[in-house]
Amino acid sequence: MRICSSGWSVFVALFFLSCEQQSVTPAVSSGTTDPFQWPSSSLQAQQVDSVLIDSALAKFSADQQMFGFVLIRNGLLVTEYYHPLLKPYNECELRSATKSYVSALVGIALAQGLIDSLDQPMISFFPEFNSPALDPRTRSITVRHLLTMRAGIDYSDGDPLHIPYTQSDHWVQKTIHLPLKYSPGEKFYYSSVQTHLLSAIIAKQSGMSTRDFGKKYLFEPGRIQIGHWDQDPQGIYFGGSGLSMTPRAMARFGEIIRQHGKAELSTVIPEEWIHRSIKPNNLLNSIWGEFRSLNYGFSWWMNGSGPDSIFFAAGSGGQFIIIAPQKNAVIVTTANPNLSQSVIDRQEERIIQIITRYVLPALR
Repeated sequence: MRICSSGWSVFVALFFLSCEQQSVTPAVSSGTTDPFQWPSSSLQAQQVDSVLIDSALAKFSADQQMFGFVLIRNGLLVTEYYHPLLKPYNECELRSATKSYVSALVGIALAQGLIDSLDQPMISFFPEFNSPALDPRTRSITVRHLLTMRAGIDYSDGDPLHIPYTQSDHWVQKTIHLPLKYSPGEKFYYSSVQTHLLSAIIAKQSGMSTRDFGKKYLFEPGRIQIGHWDQDPQGIYFGGSGLSMTPRAMARFGEIIRQHGKAELSTVIPEEWIHRSIKPNNLLNSIWGEFRSLNYGFSWWMNGSGPDSIFFAAGSGGQFIIIAPQKNAVIVTTANPNLSQSVIDRQEERIIQIITRYVLPALR
């Protein structure tokens, strides 16, 4: 059972009601066995500064909204922390970190020829919605635009005016017919509906659900255990949010990305795709807490350069999968996402501060 509220519509309702902080409720094991058991090592053996990590853990444990923390170094589990009411097998919704999984599935679909190219028009996958009333600019939206948040669709996550979107009976059709705020390719404009179209493309081209496609080509061969995943009224798994898994499973995905798509001796995600995904396609150079040079690739965030560079999946409230390639490390955090937006903003910045001041410097 998940400890985070699920369902995109539930998320929207919680978000706009600006709910107050909620207490953590214990979750129970699903009764399944994790297909991947992490080999472990000590902080000292993996050259991790234990004093700095102890400081990080102290700050995490003092925050009742902090759910979990996992640190992987050189492919080994060196430390983890869980809220006193939670266990390693408790799942949490990843929120927007789901987008990075969908990006990996797009790369797999592209390699299989299910997608001709990243410049293939989005509408070519949905000719049934190409009506005369469609904005001509919408016809020029490509797969690349959806991956990089440059489709220009006038939908901003968190805008109360857009609640009717989740109350519609056909989310894909609704998304395609939303007005455009910018011309495709003109500007970075983040919204989860763009990634949902990618999920719909995967499902339509593969002839199976996005979840089943992921299970066959990524999750099972990568030994990544996934839990619940929200669906739209047509049963399409929501591309922008709603996937749930344990922090250890999140770390497993991060380690496969760090290993250039390899799970032991098998390649589950094309290496070239990972390199393209973490290349800044939007030179934002923006600030998020102590991340001071934030940019965006194919549904992955990135910050810094050289030995201090990182790239990461990020979900509302502090669901992070951070990969530090120069430090051979994967860092996972999970936290309560069911808070008011102002509290979420502060919580995310606290987590980023702990990561930048303690965890990353501890990786000698």
